Amino acid sequence: MKYTINKMVVYNSSDGTLLSIDDAIGMITLTRVTSELLLLLIKKNNIPINRDTILSELWDKKGLSSSSNNLNNYVSMLRKALAQCGCLDYNTTLPKYGLIFNAEFLIIA
Repeated sequence: MKYTINKMVVYNSSDGTLLSIDDAIGMITLTRVTSELLLLLIKKNNIPINRDTILSELWDKKGLSSSSNNLNNYVSMLRKALAQCGCLDYNTTLPKYGLIFNAEFLIIA
């Protein structure tokens, strides 16, 4: 499925890619976990998600071991990728809780 985020970037969840609308940069391919993190944040747009829920969804439910340090690294990678596309400050850390994603997005058929 494809999503337009803030009319600036197209995210393709099937192949984990980001592409800016104005094509100012080339296509960015996210890692599997980074892509799954972005998809989870889009699905929970404007809803705070606690760290334990994110760790469970992205690692524990798949039989993988999770850690807060891993999550921090993937959040950082996601922020950098979104920033390259011009999307700044949409992925906010809620201290001692988790994350919230505040963006306008549209599903592209």
